[in-house]
Amino acid sequence: EDVSGLDFVKTVLSKKSGYLEFEWKEEGELAEQLKAAWFVEVPEWDWILVASTYKNELKALVDPGQFRDYILSTRIGQTGFLQVIDSMGRSVIHPEAEGKSLWNAVDTTGRPYIQEMIRRKEGSLSYRLRDQEKGPEHEVLSYFTSIQEFSWVVVASSNKSELFGLIDSMVFQIIVSIGLGTLAA
Repeated sequence: EDVSGLDFVKTVLSKKSGYLEFEWKEEGELAEQLKAAWFVEVPEWDWILVASTYKNELKALVDPGQFRDYILSTRIGQTGFLQVIDSMGRSVIHPEAEGKSLWNAVDTTGRPYIQEMIRRKEGSLSYRLRDQEKGPEHEVLSYFTSIQEFSWVVVASSNKSELFGLIDSMVFQIIVSIGLGTLAA
């Protein structure tokens, strides 16, 4: 059957590689459903390979366990880490609070920073936390983005002084290298 006249096929043929979402209705179905397709050109064979699924089935195809170890092993500075939170504030992947609700987490000023990240979906946020109930306060810097298909927010957080300490250390190393290079010349 010639499908070259279908709009999504025309798009695939013109782009050759990429990602596409389109409405699709199988024979016998009452309504169209959203599909997601990834496609890549194989010029040696004059082919375009396409993998697609209904978008509402995509979540069932992804197992967070497949990338959990990678996320948990990633460190930002000495104490910073990555985490994944769902739209209800439940921790999907977290080094210490996995499976727990973080919805009501607040900083030292009472600001609900997790709710703010979920609401904003993307950006950066600076907030103050304590390690223990009476421990010293420190500033945390988080960058976050959402993966809307899974209702997740992926967050990279670290103690702000650690991040700037890394930058200061790199700047110091550059200055020392320039100074040693000048002395050697």
